[in-house]
Amino acid sequence: MRSWLYTPANTPSRMINAGIYGSDGVVFDLEDSIAPDQKDEARFLLEEMLGVIKADLQRQGILCRLAVRINGLDTAWWQADLSACLHAGVQLVRVPKVESQADVHRISAYLDQLEAELMLPPGTTKIQALLETPLAVEHAFLIASASARIVAFSFGAEDYCAALGLRRKEASLALDYPRSRIASAAAAFGLEAYDSVWGFLDDQAGLIEDAKRSRSLGFCGKSVIHPNQINVINEVFSFSAQEVEEAKRIVEAAEGTTSGVLSAKGRMVDKPVVLWARRVLEGRTQ
Repeated sequence: MRSWLYTPANTPSRMINAGIYGSDGVVFDLEDSIAPDQKDEARFLLEEMLGVIKADLQRQGILCRLAVRINGLDTAWWQADLSACLHAGVQLVRVPKVESQADVHRISAYLDQLEAELMLPPGTTKIQALLETPLAVEHAFLIASASARIVAFSFGAEDYCAALGLRRKEASLALDYPRSRIASAAAAFGLEAYDSVWGFLDDQAGLIEDAKRSRSLGFCGKSVIHPNQINVINEVFSFSAQEVEEAKRIVEAAEGTTSGVLSAKGRMVDKPVVLWARRVLEGRTQ
């Protein structure tokens, strides 16, 4: 998964078309893009439309994973959001402002209850945890270990910068630490790590630079807020033709020897290098 397109869950025309733009996934948003007095309507639309959206994507042969960003645990809406999600058949929820193991346990306990009520297999619903604060970043390893439901981290750079009193566009160096820690925690527990959105729609060069930076620090993809950003993100988080050719040479060399260490075109090749090469050929990033 390289790209996740955010789409408000209260606009039917945008919801039905969200999967056609080429993103690997779509996140229907019940949180920031929905005003408080529109939360109920958005929840209702999600329940009514998700089945239609899935059927339409299947009819068109489009492979696009669907998720929903619910409201945070500090609001009055998160339980109703989760209930609507499970009734609609959602199997992946993005949970904002997760800061601790206790937050994960609270979400998981309510999912246990809902899955039992709906007679779904326990653990059906998976979680992408949004880490958006300095405390969340410091607790990344604990959060990753909190539940088998956790399958991915997503970084919230805007909130993180706000907590530090930084302007997002000027905070590239300051974001290296949280990005590295989140990506490391994700890798340690076999999770995916998705970087924050780039909110400056008139700065494509900045988007490219930001995406390359996050990939170099271990992220496998990035969220986007406009379809025009999708192709850039997909390209940045895909292996290049040169990387694929290098990977082929490494795997061929490794399969042709019983030695633990070998050389391929001047590069020392040992087990970690072969593992990287196999991941490239499997189509995985980082």
